[in-house]
Amino acid sequence: MLGAGAETTHAASGPGAVVVTITRGGLQVAPVNVLAGTLVFKIANRGKIARDFAIGGKRTPQIAAGKSAKLKVNLAPGFHSYSSVGRNRRGRITGLLNALERCTQPVATTVSVQMTQSPGAITASESTIQCGTVTFLITNAGSMIDDLRVFADLLQEKGASAEIGPGQTSSLTVRFIAKGTALLESGDYPPGETEEHEDSGEQTQLTIA
Repeated sequence: MLGAGAETTHAASGPGAVVVTITRGGLQVAPVNVLAGTLVFKIANRGKIARDFAIGGKRTPQIAAGKSAKLKVNLAPGFHSYSSVGRNRRGRITGLLNALERCTQPVATTVSVQMTQSPGAITASESTIQCGTVTFLITNAGSMIDDLRVFADLLQEKGASAEIGPGQTSSLTVRFIAKGTALLESGDYPPGETEEHEDSGEQTQLTIA
């Protein structure tokens, strides 16, 4: 029997835009994990001097302080270095953006997960899952109320199950639209420990193929 309030979470379509903010002290890029393909970088210079922005073999002109620009780039799967320099190629700032391979042949799969609230004791029936819709069937084999939280490389690939007591079960469905990794994490908190000061719960990582 499923625990009350079991959630079903579906990911939205992948992001097509990346926001770049040039500041006096550096360069902020969000998100840093994106779907490979055509992306539009929306760049705002909040710094004090003119700077450009470059990635994937393309570069903007110098963007004056207080001004904005856009750069359209097609990125293949993999890590891509981005950079920004001031006039005369001075003050170079760099970073990495991860372009994830799109899921072109999604598959519906089921993974059994067992949680026991002891070190290293969150286990999954599969270590590699196919991209697409994945339903996690969760069993709380421990002694405390618990829930399962799922995180992946893309921000929208996440979800949390309902809280379930010892011996209870629940389910959680997440749609993975890119290949990469997924992190399964227990949400239990030891007695007397608040969420703000907790150590990370038990975790296990799955490969999304």
